[in-house]
Formats: sequence, C-alpha cells, structure tokens
Amino acid sequence: MTDKPSETAHPASRETFRIFLGCPLPADCAHELNKWALSSFPSTGFRVTPVERLHATILFFGEVDESLKDVLARETGLVRWDRLSVRLDSVRQYGRNAIALRLVAPGDVLTKLGQRLFSDAEIPDDPLARLYRQLPKARSRRPHETQSLDLHVTVARTRNSGHPRLETLIAPQRSLELNRLVLYQSINTEDGLEYRVVAEADQPIS
Repeated sequence: MTDKPSETAHPASRETFRIFLGCPLPADCAHELNKWALSSFPSTGFRVTPVERLHATILFFGEVDESLKDVLARETGLVRWDRLSVRLDSVRQYGRNAIALRLVAPGDVLTKLGQRLFSDAEIPDDPLARLYRQLPKARSRRPHETQSLDLHVTVARTRNSGHPRLETLIAPQRSLELNRLVLYQSINTEDGLEYRVVAEADQPIS
C-alpha cells in the first residue's frame, strides 16, 4: 500500500475589521452638506456621501482583528464625551479619493482633545487615551512625538486623482455640535462604504 502524501495545513486567515472613531452629524447639518456636495460635484466620476453616512472622522484605526475590536468597543463605552463645538473650514482632499470639509474649533479645544487622545502616559486614567494606545503604531511612537488631530467630514469620493476646481470651492459657513462619539466599522457594499456602529461613548455631560 502506498501512503498518500501529507497535506500541509494552512491556518485560516484571521478576519479583520476596518475601525474608526467618529461623530454623527446633526440631521440639519448632514442634509445641508449633502445638498452642497450634490451641487458641487458632477455625477460622473464622483460618489457623494449619502446623508445617513455623513460623520466627522476623529481617528482611523485601520484593520484590526476581532479581539482588538472588542477591546476598542469596551474602551469607547467608558469614555465620557463632552459636546464638541466646531465649524466648517476648508475643502480638502484626503488620501487618493476622499474629498472632505475640514473642521476647526475655537481656541485650543482640538489641541487639548489631541493631548488626551495621544497621551504618552503608560497607564492613563482616560479611556480615550487607552483607545489609541491599543495600536502598535502608538506603542512604537517615541515619547513626546507630535501627533496631529485632523477632524473632517468626507462629503464625496472620486476615482480620479483629484478635483480640478477643489481650491475654488467654498465650504458652507456654519457651526455645529458633535454630541456623540461613536466607534464605527467601515464595510464595503455595492452602494459604497457603509458605517455600522460598534460602540458609543457615554452621553455628553449637560
């Protein structure tokens, strides 16, 4: 009898999830930005973000496995989130195909939020800082290395390298409040990216 050749077992690939922190927009603001985007970008070559998917991006974690996803969800639920007052600023391109409106805040509000998020403390008391420190890139960061916080709302995506009139576009002039902090999962669908809520921070302090 001839022995059958042994088959090499290949470990199953681990499922990963695209995770990020963001804030849902107030309904009136989302409708206004969607209307502005529809009038600013031609239908050919652009995909305008639907109203229900508009949000302010705070921090993109990237691809994480299920165990890290669970840790991030738990830490997000422990965050005490204060209302964040911001205003729309300029129109910018992020990455290869995202067209977004940058958000700014008065004074040093965003600087302080960035200091919380990117804390150098080994065991910070703030769960917002613990969120960021779960990532390998955070653990490899040198102490006191500068990390910027860039809040923005992606209003459209393009298959091209950019928008020929991007520098001429003027963002709607308005302020808004970001009342909720949400951990999202980004999922590719036939209709574009879909964002599912994984966890939410504690309600804002009145």
